[in-house]
Amino acid sequence: MESDDVEIVVDGQSGSGVLVSTGVGESVLDRIPMVMVTRTGSSARFAAVIEPRKDRGESSVDDVVTSVNGEAISVTVILKDGSREVFDLDLRGRERDVVGERLSEAFVAVRVDGDGVRSRLY
Repeated sequence: MESDDVEIVVDGQSGSGVLVSTGVGESVLDRIPMVMVTRTGSSARFAAVIEPRKDRGESSVDDVVTSVNGEAISVTVILKDGSREVFDLDLRGRERDVVGERLSEAFVAVRVDGDGVRSRLY
């Protein structure tokens, strides 16, 4: 496990702060890394990808972007291979466009590869 790594990619928004520390693991002598992202302002939303990497391999995540459209929120994970994964939530399940497709489920997860081919993740 010592050669493994974790990368955390958080959507960038103004008013953000990052605190890095260690927390308690199995005992007070067992310290584990931790990170806390804070936001200031009249409202805040968070999206992050936690990517475990075996043998400190290259990260596949390039960016995380959030967008809000009325009461719907969409989180897009942009991958380094040119693909993206879109997680879209509208609790009322209203019909909306999600990466070029009209959908009305409350939660939709779609992967779009570098050639534009879509596949449902959920």
